[in-house]
Amino acid sequence: MPGILLNKATYFVGDEIDIQIDFSDAPGLLENVSNIQIDIFRVDIERNNFVFGFGATAPTENIIAIISQKLPATFQTGLYVVSGIRLIYGEDGQEIRNIRVDDPRNRFFWLSDDEILDEADLHKKVSELENERNRYVNAEIRTNAATGRAHCEQFKVVIFGVGCLLHAPQLMEGYVLHPLGQGYSYDHMLEAVNTFMHGAYGIALEKVDSIASSFSSSTPLFAVEFNNIQAVDHLDAGAHCAHFAENIFTILAYDRGQRPRSFASVMINLQSEKIWQGFHFPGYKGNLVSDFNPASTANTLQRLLPKIESSPWVDLILRIYADAKTENNRDYACLKFWQILEMVAKKRVLDNSIEIAKPDGAPIMDANGKIISTRYALGKVYKYLFDREGGSTVFHIGENDKVIFEASEDARNNPNFDQNTKVVSLWETLSALYEIRNATAHSGKFDIDNTSGGTERERKAAELLELSHGTFIHHVESILMMTVSSEVNNA
Repeated sequence: MPGILLNKATYFVGDEIDIQIDFSDAPGLLENVSNIQIDIFRVDIERNNFVFGFGATAPTENIIAIISQKLPATFQTGLYVVSGIRLIYGEDGQEIRNIRVDDPRNRFFWLSDDEILDEADLHKKVSELENERNRYVNAEIRTNAATGRAHCEQFKVVIFGVGCLLHAPQLMEGYVLHPLGQGYSYDHMLEAVNTFMHGAYGIALEKVDSIASSFSSSTPLFAVEFNNIQAVDHLDAGAHCAHFAENIFTILAYDRGQRPRSFASVMINLQSEKIWQGFHFPGYKGNLVSDFNPASTANTLQRLLPKIESSPWVDLILRIYADAKTENNRDYACLKFWQILEMVAKKRVLDNSIEIAKPDGAPIMDANGKIISTRYALGKVYKYLFDREGGSTVFHIGENDKVIFEASEDARNNPNFDQNTKVVSLWETLSALYEIRNATAHSGKFDIDNTSGGTERERKAAELLELSHGTFIHHVESILMMTVSSEVNNA
């Protein structure tokens, strides 16, 4: 693997850093490389946080690449590491490869305002921080039952989850989230199928590698490791960590777009070394791609866990949002989407006499020609979202056609508006969602095939649902994300 060498141990803001990457042990990696991208992370006690990224043209003749970059003025004094090296292949970046590098200690440097460290001093700083980080991730967590007790037992508890694709360990105070790099195996299901097929037809199916790979990748596994649990007994330790993990899973649903579930738990008494195990069997729907900053999930957990634990309102909103995001049934999901919007709007819009209007100031009328007010849920939700002062959202629904979902600004002022643009007002969006909600709440589903003879709003709901690429639902989800984020951030 390539090795990295920095020209100095200490830099000052504004200095130029020279990064030497030696490909002598892997010269084949440079073949057809068009660009080398490098990320710099700040090394804090809690975790490494991305602060800066840059790229450089790959060498064409030399197997040693020397990349120079001026350190930004925004950097603060502290320890940094060169990490996240990626090789871009082809002029259009058709392939991206993340590479490991040897001798990781050579990738650290100290950014100073007056103190100059040599290599020995730098390595001492790294060791000190590693010790601090070890104390951080092994910090004691006491269960409620163990709080105040003079004597309790010490446990290590690991909760295993499925349904969240983590791309790097997420370090937290007292626990760590570990990606396991694999998913479920379909061997047991294949065995069950072959038991039937052999008995019924005298044949057996061969294992197919592509199926095994797809099954594994669609069920990403991870572990939440609690390193120092002080509890009354193993049941107390397990219950406390299971509840804690459920809060983590709720935040992962918000952060990653998919709520994972636990499938196993292991408890180890660190004094007696006795081990307990339990297994559960959840399902999986999908996940989001990796964030640019590998520490983003840990940062989100650190930001939201205190809020979810101290605010029943935040806990409620995030749990309903997580349920809605993991709901397979479109109509049920819309029912939950509307539930969040109505809850928030009723909490934030207290005046029931406000008359609502379009972006151009024209009043919005009901079927009887009366101006709609915030007396009703639909009007209240409209008022709440209209006051967010959002711009219009553009979706391409064909080669030349697009749809603009209007908010508080006139969609016709959007630079993307032209003769091939379909405009959907905020009132139409919310009315459609409300119709789907009502039909689902009253009859279990919104029957899109039987709306031709229905009301104007029912026909509009069907029309929007039939937009290509699930455009309407994607737009509603973006409204929900904005609403939930606003409530969480303001809590």
